[in-house]
Amino acid sequence: MRWHVNVAVLAVAAGCLAGQPVVFKLQIPELGDRVFDADMIEVPGPIPQTLLIQVLNPVAADVDYGKIFTKLNGEGAGYITAVSNSSDGKIARMDLKLRQGMKLMPGTNTVEIQAVNKHGRKFYRNFIIKTHEESRNPYFAYEVKRAPGETGGPELTISQPDTPIALTAKEKSRRVAIKGSVSTVRPLTALRVGGAELFLNGKNVFEFEHAVQASAGSSIVVEAVDDAGNRTALTIPISQAGAGRPVKIEGERYAIVVGISQYSAKPGLPSLPSAGLDARDFAAVLKEQGGFKKENVFLLTDADATYAQVRNGLRNFTSRPGPDDMLILFFAGYGFHDPLDPSKLYLAAHDTQLGQVPETALSLDDLKFTLTSSIRSRQAILLFDVNHSIAGEWATPNNNLINDYLLRLFSADSGKAVMVGSTVGENMVDPSSGGGLFARNLIAAARGQGDANQDGVTSVREWFLQVSRAVRLESHGTQNPRFTLQQAEKPLFAAAK
Repeated sequence: MRWHVNVAVLAVAAGCLAGQPVVFKLQIPELGDRVFDADMIEVPGPIPQTLLIQVLNPVAADVDYGKIFTKLNGEGAGYITAVSNSSDGKIARMDLKLRQGMKLMPGTNTVEIQAVNKHGRKFYRNFIIKTHEESRNPYFAYEVKRAPGETGGPELTISQPDTPIALTAKEKSRRVAIKGSVSTVRPLTALRVGGAELFLNGKNVFEFEHAVQASAGSSIVVEAVDDAGNRTALTIPISQAGAGRPVKIEGERYAIVVGISQYSAKPGLPSLPSAGLDARDFAAVLKEQGGFKKENVFLLTDADATYAQVRNGLRNFTSRPGPDDMLILFFAGYGFHDPLDPSKLYLAAHDTQLGQVPETALSLDDLKFTLTSSIRSRQAILLFDVNHSIAGEWATPNNNLINDYLLRLFSADSGKAVMVGSTVGENMVDPSSGGGLFARNLIAAARGQGDANQDGVTSVREWFLQVSRAVRLESHGTQNPRFTLQQAEKPLFAAAK
């Protein structure tokens, strides 16, 4: 673990537009007196409980206390924020202990602040705060038990296998190698792999490899215990081809597919060569191999994907599937903060205009309202292949949070599964072979490559996990899709090969 603070400073100054004075800076009291002027901050050790955002003069002198607004991970944080004077302007103190659920989480977090001066001018900035996150494989099940008064414990990482162990239809069992490592602050007292006790070398980081007999209908448990009684265990599932009961896919299937490579605005958004191609390829695989009827796939690309057409499609087409039907929404294009009001986020249409963003681009508030009011299906899958690397007049002053907001848009809705092509702060990888990396792997997994348990279909969870893993590997960890789903194991979330 790194015990220094790693600060990633991006090329564009934040707070206002490039070249203008910095308005906001961040201080994390648990890290000392250092004040951060970077867009991304990596925090080691315990998760901070307090954040201080400085609003600097001369802007602060012209901003009333009630005109400073904060957000944490997309949620309004006014009730945990207190604003006071400082020698340099004002300070917005965010007390993360005040309200349950309003805290920094392990992994990537976003903090936003906006100040509106007496003339109505808006100043905005956001920060990405990365806290320590245990490396967990989403295919495996984890069980963590901590001794009274203990907050840490052994961390287990399995490097091989990295997916469920799959036996062929003829195999009753197979010898497999389990490779991994365990790290702990306290001395390790036990490490078991498949029931076998391994010899310990007394080090805090211990690498291991052990062969285990993998049998059909069972699983393999890896368990680590330290001298305080803290226990971490993970379970590696074992599946067998043809052993499971195939999931029956019921109801009709519908898809609205949008891909925008070309934009008509002057000054315009740069072209996205892969977006239109990806949309056409995705629509084709749904019809040819996914069991979607031709008339149930609504495709909009480039000049057909105007603001009016996209909005009408979202309102009208998405209302067609009934409660027991499946609906897929795929959007490939730009997502951005309004340059004139950066706290507002939008998806760009073919005819989105720079000076008229609210009237010509789809706001995320409008997207959520439209889909919530129109969708009747209890099986909605929303896929966003959104590019956020924009330069020039369209550029976001600092971090583009579009994927973070899209991911959280329906996080509490059990009927909607959402996947975005990358994590906030990452750039999308566009291979020279044609087609975006995220869309290409979505298509490959939809063709059957994601059937991890070999039951003859690809469930949404299998689909999402396969895409995440493939994109992460192909990009060498620089692009990491994220997803939320509530009822991933139920048949109503099944996607055919």
